[in-house]
This record gives sequence, structure tokens and C-alpha cells, in this order.
Amino acid sequence: MQTIEERFWEVDWHQGDIVDSGQTNALLNASIDERPSTTKDCVLCVISQDCDIIASTDKEPYIELLAGTINPTVCREFADLKSPRKIDIPAKDQTIRFSINDRFRVRKKSFYDLKKDEFVQLDEKSRSILRLWLARRYVRAAFPDAFNRRLKNNKKLQRFSQDGLPRGVFSIWIEVTDTELEDVDPYKISIIVGIDDDLSEQMALEIECLFDQAFSSSTGIVVENIRCATKDDITLRNLETYRILAEDSLSLSESTSA
Repeated sequence: MQTIEERFWEVDWHQGDIVDSGQTNALLNASIDERPSTTKDCVLCVISQDCDIIASTDKEPYIELLAGTINPTVCREFADLKSPRKIDIPAKDQTIRFSINDRFRVRKKSFYDLKKDEFVQLDEKSRSILRLWLARRYVRAAFPDAFNRRLKNNKKLQRFSQDGLPRGVFSIWIEVTDTELEDVDPYKISIIVGIDDDLSEQMALEIECLFDQAFSSSTGIVVENIRCATKDDITLRNLETYRILAEDSLSLSESTSA
């Protein structure tokens, strides 16, 4: 009989694989954590990292899964990494909606006889989006409190939190000092607006102006540089110096009126 590790090598399990639908209930029942809220007609996606999947049970005894639901279309609110809590990911001619709260673990022995779903799987682009979304949940950018307060007092930016980013924009990155500045000292920032590949030059310019005006209207914030960039344009150097601005970080503070 094959060891668990040998079996996983044979099936070739990877992060982002969808488990055969016939095994969904068995895995839900095998959960060692609280069962996910999404259980009826759900799909289960492997979210353990590849190195943990093939590691011996002594080192890593569990497989982590994420339950999702099939939806006919993508919801803008949950597309393109806009929400840290939910995401809509295309899978062939349908969409799978995942909630970060629907994670659970099973012991690897519960996974021994399982196989991948033959009909529903994520392509490499969707897997990359899933990996980025999962990583963002644990690596949330920490901006200075004084800077956050200035953002939250900006009504134009609050609209992005309430209504979502404009169509064609998938994320915002900001370069700013870590220092907690006094109210009299402005935060000087640089901004990268992440845009879709197929956006026209004119539309990119309009989006750039929109965010320049929005951030510049914040008291105590000076925009020194702003540019639009596609995923191919954003470099590793950018990711080392810029921090992503989560939409929910713009939500109203208790002391701020709507």
C-alpha cells in the first residue's frame, strides 16, 4: 500500500485544485475545525501550499480546504482582489465564490483516496489570483495611524470603500513613510493605480486624474507622483517599496460621520 506522501505525488495535488464533488460531504464531516457556513452544493478547493501537501504527516498532518459556491457571473464587488474577505474566481464558463471564513482542515488520511474534479478546475491565471488573495489576508499593509486617519476623513476616498473601485481598476499601491507625523506635517506619497491590460490610454489618464484629485483632497496628504500600471508593469522593486491599500481600510472611523 502506498504511503500518503506517495499517493499525493501520484494524484499530483497542488494548491488551487478542486476536489471531486462526490467527496464533498465526507470531507466536510471530517473537518477538525468548525464547518464552513457554505455547505450546500459547495465545491472544495485545496489551499494548502504545495510544500505542505507533500510534506510528511509528521511535519504537516493536515490539508487545508476552502469551500465555495458556484455562481453564474462575476460580481464586481468581489472581483480582482477588491475584497479581502470574499472573491469571485472564473472557472471555465462559471464562477466560484469563496469566503475566507469558510476555511477548514482535514487530516491527510481523510484525503488518501480522493481525486481531482474532472469537470471544474481553475486555470493558471485563476490559481494565481487565488494565491494572491490568500496571501493578502495574512500580509495586510500597515500604514501609520496618523496617515490612516487622514484617509478616513476624506469623503471622496470613502466612496471607493462603499461603491468599490472604478471599473478597470484592480488595486491601489502607496509609497509612504512609516513615521507617525504631527498634524502640521503632510504625508508625501507616491501612488500606483493597478489597471486592466485592455484599458485605453484615455481611460487610464482619466483614472489617474480621478485618484490624484481624490487623494489630494485629503488634508495633510500631498501626492508627489501617481501613475497607472498593469500587472506586467508593476515590478518587484515596486512591491518592495509600495504597500497595497485595502478598500476596507478606507471605511469610516467611529468619530467620522457619513
